[in-house]
Amino acid sequence: TIGEGAFQQCKKLESINLPEATSIGNNAFSYCTNLTSVELPANVVNNETMLTDIFGINCKQRITFIKAK
Repeated sequence: TIGEGAFQQCKKLESINLPEATSIGNNAFSYCTNLTSVELPANVVNNETMLTDIFGINCKQRITFIKAK
């Protein structure tokens, strides 16, 4: 579980690998401007609204999302 706003504005964060994440709070990774690669469970990656809630507006333009197997 990643709490709401846990890594918000973490400028040094470049990639995330959370293949077994069960819960990620809103804005947990918003404003992480150097974040470019994220691996998450398929049920998170496939939900556009959830991605925006977690990573912020326009996240799909700057981040490559990988579905964890």
